[in-house]
Amino acid sequence: MLLVGVFVTPQASAATVDTNAWYVLINRNSGKALEVYNLSTADGGRITQWSRNNGNQQQWQFVDSGGGYYRIKSRHSGKVLDVHNWSTANGGAIVQWTDHNGT
Repeated sequence: MLLVGVFVTPQASAATVDTNAWYVLINRNSGKALEVYNLSTADGGRITQWSRNNGNQQQWQFVDSGGGYYRIKSRHSGKVLDVHNWSTANGGAIVQWTDHNGT
């Protein structure tokens, strides 16, 4: 399960995450959106970047896991981002997986 932590330093203030909103996540370098590849609904479906089209496969919701952590859920598939095979290696693949409410 891929979790996103929100950390606040004394010099910065964090934006509030609206857990009811859907977001299109854009890579600052490429300008492309995070996408469920080939409209997959399967566990292990690839996550890629693609030209922004605002389709459901590019819309993501932050799901509160508690303790300042969030799971990121696809509007298209209802699955959450996950690191394939629990990899800790550089370049580990990001996939989607059924949400088991993990932290």
